[in-house]
Amino acid sequence: MQLPKPIRQYIGTFRGLPQVVWKLALVMLINRSGTMVLPFLTVYLTHELGYSLAQAGWVMTCFGIGSLAGAWLGGKLTDIFGPWRVQLGSLAITGFLYIGLVGISQLWAFSLLIMLTSLVADTFRPANLTAMSFYTDEHNRTRSLSLIRLAVNLGFSAGPALGGFIAAHFGYQWLFWVNGLTYMLSTVFFALALPRDRTTEAVASSSEHSANGAPDHSSFASVWADRYFLWFIFFLLISLVAFLQLLSTVPVFLRSQLHYSEDTIGLVMAANGLIIVLLEMPFIYFLERRFAAMGLIIAGVLMIGASFLWFTIDMWHVWAVIWWVLLISIGEIISFPFSNTLAMERAPMHLRGQYMGVYTMMFSISFILSPLAGTWIADQHGFTALWWVCVLLSTISAVGLYYLWSHNLFPHTKPPLPRATISRRPTQSL
Repeated sequence: MQLPKPIRQYIGTFRGLPQVVWKLALVMLINRSGTMVLPFLTVYLTHELGYSLAQAGWVMTCFGIGSLAGAWLGGKLTDIFGPWRVQLGSLAITGFLYIGLVGISQLWAFSLLIMLTSLVADTFRPANLTAMSFYTDEHNRTRSLSLIRLAVNLGFSAGPALGGFIAAHFGYQWLFWVNGLTYMLSTVFFALALPRDRTTEAVASSSEHSANGAPDHSSFASVWADRYFLWFIFFLLISLVAFLQLLSTVPVFLRSQLHYSEDTIGLVMAANGLIIVLLEMPFIYFLERRFAAMGLIIAGVLMIGASFLWFTIDMWHVWAVIWWVLLISIGEIISFPFSNTLAMERAPMHLRGQYMGVYTMMFSISFILSPLAGTWIADQHGFTALWWVCVLLSTISAVGLYYLWSHNLFPHTKPPLPRATISRRPTQSL
């Protein structure tokens, strides 16, 4: 029996991806299926532990500070030990740290431990991106990154929904246990499915290849010398501050203003992941062949800003929530994968760990600024003012990115890798 044509076309978008990418995607699926703490952390702090919205914002800021330190540390450790060891260690230790949060109610203790947890957890991200850069080429890189994101969002669509059910029926403490145990499960699978890395040899061959004159044409001694890359990161950061209200103030808004239950909030958060699972790979497959990557990033940023307009137009209607989820999800689909690809292709081989570290730090800084600014604006001026700020930030981000693009200040600094070079690299290890 032949599958319907749309299903066959959807499956076809996944063909040609390296085997190791599929294994990493399965690790991320297992890991993110247990993502239950973060979507409900602000609600847990305010409704369960009795903290004020401002205090909850500071706890979320501590999470972001740990994430920032972890992104920087992960890039450094990846250059020293290789991405395999950093990923394995991060997964294993983070599981124990999440379980360690059970029963802690003091504000200072919870803040310090959540900071340490996010620090260790986010050493994984630059190591993962660096590993991905070695085992993909220009023909499959964006789709490979999208497969990883698909796995993350598929897990994220299940995690919050299950987390909302657990919180409503068994209590919030179980969220920390399940989150920690899934980290441990993903650690075991990572160690068994992915052999020890040959990263040293891969890096050495990449450096030698650059020394021969191709493909690395960059003379930067450090990522901090590439000022236009830093501007690119800055403008993306501005849009992320708006986007990440998804995880900080929007759940509180749904709970306190629209009086949604934890179950319903979990379903709303899960809808974002489900839309990405269904649409991202076909969108990427269609768009990457027809449109410039920077143009797609700009369009996605504007769509993220437009999503918050629905909360200002028709705040109390269910359609406002539906349109918000749809627009912010599509904006994420057409901006995040291509920004990741541009950052990866901008990086010289010998500095790829640093570039991926700075790209990851962008998300970490936004985790600091987003809850802190979002909760303060909502607390002092109301949620409507916050939504307008999100629209403004997205617009500024799009204008800045367009300036870099229109003035040719952010071209790709290195040509695509020859396919023959890719095929000679090991594909079974990290």
